[in-house]
Amino acid sequence: MESKEPKKTPAPETPSSPEPVSTPAPTTKAQLVESPTSSPVMASSSGSETVNQVLTILSRLTDYVGEFFVTYQKPLVNVGLIIAAFVAVYLTLSVLDAINHIPLLGFVLAPLFELVGLCYVAWFVWRYLLKAESRQELYKDISSLTSQVTGGGKS
Repeated sequence: MESKEPKKTPAPETPSSPEPVSTPAPTTKAQLVESPTSSPVMASSSGSETVNQVLTILSRLTDYVGEFFVTYQKPLVNVGLIIAAFVAVYLTLSVLDAINHIPLLGFVLAPLFELVGLCYVAWFVWRYLLKAESRQELYKDISSLTSQVTGGGKS
């Protein structure tokens, strides 16, 4: 009796060695390659063309920097102000530390500076913060100074 199972056909044999990958033929002409700035740049192995590419990029460097500053003007200004604030605080603390390390002056000037600071705070509170009119005057002075510094308008 014959079985009703289908007969299996043998798979074709594959060659044991892989076929060689074809490499592109070298060209003698320079090919156009897109640069990151979307301007075509010549790509070649010769030294003078490489120098020309570098000179092209360097000649447009001011354009690249200008575009960068125009695009990121506000964040760069903010970072610059933060760095300037840190530098100002560091310099202030360095000067005060230098004064405190001077013999005799550190012991004499530190209490004097504290006294001057306390007197100024007392005068400022008396002058600007006790009465409503003087608080409004202080607010006008601060807003005027702010508009002059930021260029918000004439006052």
